[in-house]
Amino acid sequence: MKESFRTFQKSVGKCSRRTTASRIVSGCTSSCRPISDLAAYWTSPAIPNSYCDMLTETISLSIKRSPSEPTATDAWRQYSVPVIAASMSVLDALMWAQRNADPSLAFRSACRVGMCGTCGVAVNGREGLACRTLVSRVIGDGEIRVEPVRHVPVVRDLVTDMSSFHAKAQAVAPNTEYAGAGTPGVFTDSRQAIQAQRECIYCG
Repeated sequence: MKESFRTFQKSVGKCSRRTTASRIVSGCTSSCRPISDLAAYWTSPAIPNSYCDMLTETISLSIKRSPSEPTATDAWRQYSVPVIAASMSVLDALMWAQRNADPSLAFRSACRVGMCGTCGVAVNGREGLACRTLVSRVIGDGEIRVEPVRHVPVVRDLVTDMSSFHAKAQAVAPNTEYAGAGTPGVFTDSRQAIQAQRECIYCG
């Protein structure tokens, strides 16, 4: 599977009919039909059959699901997900699984461009944003394992209760107030020292 995915990546690189964003490919034949972007793919009323016929490469997506009964335990569910674009993210894979395999799958997402922190999950044991984690970088041996972040309570499946995290963030007052008169100056060194903290998007 790993070697097969590499072959898929090489075929994408050879394709001479790229769009400005993402496209659906299976090799590069005269029947290839590009789409403008993944957003158009997800917002379409239905997935065109001509697109589905082109999806030849698949990945194994394992998701840690919440128990259906109060006395049951969490269980890993496996889904076979087609690679819909060279730039496919883990969030795209989750959306495909929810839309085509199991509508009961629960997860959070919002901006899809790494600005809001809503889609935080653990992928192959490492926390990160599902929308910024490319399938091609975490495919490993052909399986991607997705579970909720591990330091906050789980509401359902990949959805977590972030209220305790946000409360802790507010407790340390992560903001500054200018107490002097007039217009404050700009201190480049001071700003650089807190640059990493300024980029926090509260993903957990």
